[in-house]
Amino acid sequence: MDRAIDYAQLPIPSKPDLGEATGPALNVCAYVYRHANGQAEGAITRKITPHQHGDQKSFTQSRWNGNSWEPTRFAPLPYRLPELIEGVKAGREIYVVEGEKDVKRAMQAGQVATCNAMGAGGWTPEHAKWLHGAGRVIVVADRDRPGYQHAAKVADTLHGHVGEVRVLQAAAGKDLSDHLDAGHRIEDLEMVPYLDRHYRQPRPNPQQQQHQNTRSR
Repeated sequence: MDRAIDYAQLPIPSKPDLGEATGPALNVCAYVYRHANGQAEGAITRKITPHQHGDQKSFTQSRWNGNSWEPTRFAPLPYRLPELIEGVKAGREIYVVEGEKDVKRAMQAGQVATCNAMGAGGWTPEHAKWLHGAGRVIVVADRDRPGYQHAAKVADTLHGHVGEVRVLQAAAGKDLSDHLDAGHRIEDLEMVPYLDRHYRQPRPNPQQQQHQNTRSR
């Protein structure tokens, strides 16, 4: 994974200085996570807070207790679980992306897709178990350090439990939504060097090979 990050020359993440908040946080949308039977378990609310130099996005979790929503974490279920289960049973390709927005875009493109709550770093073996038995899983990495780390973790939990795992990324922009917004098809995703199983490390040039041979003596 470190070699993939170095190869792509991904910068160390830094937060832009947006200045002071100029208004309250506004709810933009909510994504409901459901059990296999369709019963609600929890929800992720996407919020935007206006600042002096732009908007800051944030996400909050809430859990359905049967009567009301509680502001707390919920069980580690994959997003769109009922559709995911049907897709695995039907032998469909499964896309694992980093956020609910990209799940929506993938499904609008006719694919079966899922993610975990709260973005990069939140994927666990509990999420992965629902994909066991799938024929082919495509992990779409966001083109940044947390995205590569997240994709590597997802792929690692799936190896040996599904037929094939690919690790791909947008041909333009950071994520699947950027990729599609740029006019690319979902089939045009590119392999991630050193993370995708079909990537082969380039052969060193003659000078590099000679240097390596000298060091090994």
